[in-house]
Amino acid sequence: MSWREYLNVGQLVLGNKAVPVKGYDVVMTVGAEAGNAIDVAVQLNDPEGKALTEVGVVDFYLADDAAGIIPTAAVPDGGIAVGAAGGMIETLANAAGKLISDATGLVNVAIDDATGTPTWYLVIVTPNGEVIISDAITFA
Repeated sequence: MSWREYLNVGQLVLGNKAVPVKGYDVVMTVGAEAGNAIDVAVQLNDPEGKALTEVGVVDFYLADDAAGIIPTAAVPDGGIAVGAAGGMIETLANAAGKLISDATGLVNVAIDDATGTPTWYLVIVTPNGEVIISDAITFA
């Protein structure tokens, strides 16, 4: 028997062992500023681009640059919280943690800031290590 390694969508096969791989296609929509808050809708989809039909969990952090390389040191003064859907576990107050979607793969992230005109990027790290970066979240 020969050794085989290959990756199917949702499954990694090493030799004769199949290892499930949880990959998400993530789509983020940055809303308009309203009352010093900006909502970012984070939709977790399956690898084929269809909305999840179960709860999904991803890591997140706020970055200062569009490449997602520089985690922010200046957090939003009004905080970061879950909006209309999903849940959040913060590991670094107002800057990083885990997002938990609702049963349709949706989580809304509300970012609140009243000091000046900061710009951040919401960075999502999927369970398989893929990094997805939002459009600019810019306060006026």
